[in-house]
Amino acid sequence: MRELVKRIEEAKSKDPYAAIAKMTDYNDHGGAIFAGANLIGAKSIAKRVELVMKIHEIEGGMPYDLMKYRTSLYKDLMIAAKKKLSKDDFEKFHGAF
Repeated sequence: MRELVKRIEEAKSKDPYAAIAKMTDYNDHGGAIFAGANLIGAKSIAKRVELVMKIHEIEGGMPYDLMKYRTSLYKDLMIAAKKKLSKDDFEKFHGAF
């Protein structure tokens, strides 16, 4: 988890959208949602996806129902981002995923 937080901090100082896109390119969808939530200040979503990632690690894989829950967190993140970001920034944000 510390490594993920470090990557997010580095991403904030550079191009956060590119960092999120890179995470999804490497199949780190939970990390991308976590980074996106932190980027827009959606603390509740960040905390919940962090717990999803911990369960994923404990299980050694992503159970189907947990994947569905992570998808619902992604949808919540997009709703929050659309409210918080400008239209151009939202398009960049959404495109990173």
